[in-house]
Amino acid sequence: MNSSALRLVGIASAILGILVVLYFTFQSFNSRNAGQEAIFDEDITYTEARSLARKDGKDVFVLALATWCPHCAALDRSALSDEGVQSAITEGTIPVRVNISGRAVDPERWPEIERLNIKSVPTLILMSPEGQELDRITGVVKADDLTIWIKSHGKIVPETLGESGDLDDS
Repeated sequence: MNSSALRLVGIASAILGILVVLYFTFQSFNSRNAGQEAIFDEDITYTEARSLARKDGKDVFVLALATWCPHCAALDRSALSDEGVQSAITEGTIPVRVNISGRAVDPERWPEIERLNIKSVPTLILMSPEGQELDRITGVVKADDLTIWIKSHGKIVPETLGESGDLDDS
């Protein structure tokens, strides 16, 4: 093989390597929000969720997150992917997702972030149908603890709540 053929093989190998990396990055990003996708309607706003909550007599479950947040991804892979948590959220609340990483992209949602007093992510908030905050959790939480918290309308805070703030998926 001559030098130009070797150069073409090298360029083709580099392009193939980049494509493989992009493929796996996309697959990881695609599966990252698997738990959230089973729970949240992407288009519903907090105001719309409150309206539905008043109509249905349910609490509002707010998940504040950011796409760049590793703790948000850990929460999604663990507690939010748990069927018991998903059932507690969808049966007992009107869920709404507030993505704080999109201020420049969606300026209409920024007043929600300010009204909900979201200072860090992930933040989970239970609100009454009337809009009164019942309780909030900041950080990663275990599935069993989250289920108890939701079903008790924020009145029962398990002792282990907040002890699972690491990034492992257990």
